[in-house]
This record gives sequence, C-alpha cells and structure tokens, in this order.
Amino acid sequence: MPFPKPVIGEIIEIIYPEGHPEKARIPYPVFRTLIYGALGYAFVVLGMELTGWW
Repeated sequence: MPFPKPVIGEIIEIIYPEGHPEKARIPYPVFRTLIYGALGYAFVVLGMELTGWW
C-alpha cells in the first residue's frame, strides 16, 4: 500500500456517498490530483500526436 497506515487511536477523515457506508474511503487529494494530472497530460499528448500538432 503506497499510503501510511493510520496509527491505532488516530482520528482520520472518512468520506462515503450518502446512504452507502460500504463505499467509505480515506481521501487522498494529492494522490488523486497526480493521477488525474498524469491522465490529462497523456490525453493531451495523444491528441497532439493524432492531430499532427506534435
């Protein structure tokens, strides 16, 4: 697992869709931003390759 394991007794924020507690997760906004940024960059480069702008 790439994220540090919470220590017993540590208070952490858990988010989940309303009415679906089985989909609870710990938010990692930096990781999510990096993933979406990398995907966006890949799509831009691919689009530039396909259209001849590169």
